[in-house]
This record gives sequence, structure tokens and C-alpha cells, in this order.
Amino acid sequence: MRRFGQVLVMIVALATPALAETNASRGARTTGSYSGGDTPGTTRSDLVTSSVRACLATDPTLKGALIHVSTSEDGVVTLRGSVPDATARDEALELTADMPGVTVIDNQLRLSPGGH
Repeated sequence: MRRFGQVLVMIVALATPALAETNASRGARTTGSYSGGDTPGTTRSDLVTSSVRACLATDPTLKGALIHVSTSEDGVVTLRGSVPDATARDEALELTADMPGVTVIDNQLRLSPGGH
């Protein structure tokens, strides 16, 4: 069963760039840092980054957000960027916390000017 979960995460990670582009109008616009630069690889941290990006890109609560995602080898996910309001920030943090492989979240999100 664990192997199935790893394969599923890999499929999501490989599909993420296309998914993020397709659903950009639904949720956050996202960017990511990967072990090989801008292109996702197959390391655990790259898979977590890709999964978090895909999740944030499809959530309508995050529309108008611009979030950069990076993950360390020990599962610390850094979210950096801007969100329209506190509700969007809280949603991004909750969605990220629920992702497999995330151990800690370094919240560097800021509210956009005029956000509450």
C-alpha cells in the first residue's frame, strides 16, 4: 500500500506543471523551487513541492494569491508570497499541512495591500 502511495505522489508531481497552468484561474498562481532548478525531479522534496503546488492551484479560496513553494529534504515546506486576505492565508496553511510528507510549514505569506 505504501508503494501505491509513492506512485500516486509521483504521478501528481509529474502532472503538476500542466495542472497548475490549466487551473491557474481557479486558485493560486504558484511557482516552486526544485532540487534541479525550476523543473521537478523525483526527490521526496520535489514531490512534496509539486503536490502542494497542485493543491494550492485548484482551491478557489486562493484566487488572486501568488505563492512560491519550496521543500527541504526533511519536509519543511516554505510558503512565500502574497495572498488576498487572512482567510486565503489560513486556507493555504491548512491545505499544505494536510499534504503527505510535510513536517513543518515556514509561513512567509503576506497579505496583499488592502487584505484583511
